[in-house]
Amino acid sequence: MTDWDGIVREYGPAVSRIASRILGVRADAEDVTQEVFCEAWQLQMSQPVANWAGLLRRLAVLRALDCRRRRRPETSLSRVDVGHDRDGPQQLAMARELAEGLRQAIAQLPDQQAAVFSLFYFEHLSRVEIAEALGTTVGAVSTSLSKARRTLKCALSGMLQETDT
Repeated sequence: MTDWDGIVREYGPAVSRIASRILGVRADAEDVTQEVFCEAWQLQMSQPVANWAGLLRRLAVLRALDCRRRRRPETSLSRVDVGHDRDGPQQLAMARELAEGLRQAIAQLPDQQAAVFSLFYFEHLSRVEIAEALGTTVGAVSTSLSKARRTLKCALSGMLQETDT
């Protein structure tokens, strides 16, 4: 029998953190977290789960991306909390805009690239841990990460140039 309380206690914060970083809106991240655990519950009814951490992280990334893609293109910059108190209003606005641009660009990536990028940069997982979580090879993770970086660099290059001026 699966100890759901233990699973939620152990992996809930990571699932919520992943969703939050991809979505930038706490309420949406909470919805995604609930959706992930509901989906995991259904999956474990039909097949045994060998790697709860991997399954839940993968579902968190994919469901957060699904939510992001369903969202309207406009998101209020006031919802995103980036920057520091010592920064002025202009720097805070630019940081928020850049964070939102990154979230939008990640949502445009293919699922594998978005999952690898999110797990590597947001969860600080190693390539080996990502490969295990996603059920793929370390080489495929490295390739996906490289492609994601290249695509995101191109997508964000205009915004980055604006912040430098």
